[in-house]
Amino acid sequence: MDKPQFDAATLEKMAEYAKYGFTRAELLIIFSNEVADVDTAIQKGRLLAKAEILSANHQLAKSGSSPAINLALQNLMFATTQDLIAP
Repeated sequence: MDKPQFDAATLEKMAEYAKYGFTRAELLIIFSNEVADVDTAIQKGRLLAKAEILSANHQLAKSGSSPAINLALQNLMFATTQDLIAP
């Protein structure tokens, strides 16, 4: 199976979202231009809503909020583990 190809600007946006703790599979859903079915559309919408919340949490973590730092680290560790399990 061929890997999807993305332009440089999209790859930069993917890197931005990755810092919030999205898995590789989630990033592919978020940045895919093809929404093949209702389930994928729903999942993409939920992931985009999650991105807004995680972005706000990331800003709080950068400001020194201990609970936000803990949540951000948990999200990053989970995503890293998931990516190792299912590349």
